[in-house]
Amino acid sequence: MPITKNAFQRYRIIDQCIRSSSKPFPTKEELRKACEEELFGTDRAHVCDSTIEKDLRYMRSEHDAPIKFHRLERGYYYTDDKTNNWCKNKCAVLTFILETKTVLL
Repeated sequence: MPITKNAFQRYRIIDQCIRSSSKPFPTKEELRKACEEELFGTDRAHVCDSTIEKDLRYMRSEHDAPIKFHRLERGYYYTDDKTNNWCKNKCAVLTFILETKTVLL
């Protein structure tokens, strides 16, 4: 259960980073660091680059997130402004379901 919950939390964090207007085109390294800071704080736990790659692949394939890599900017972005809030609703619902199951167990 915790692994799945962490995955959805990472999707939410990645979505927030990509949508951020203060730091457009976040790199994989920046996405990884943002996930580590939000999930683990000052603990020594870390998120692998391959985990971020798998998360991006999953977000694209399973949730139709319009995420692309911009070669010139060397970072990720949403190709469609109208759908860049896709994760806000999906992740909120999935997180609620996971939290509810955790409480019931």
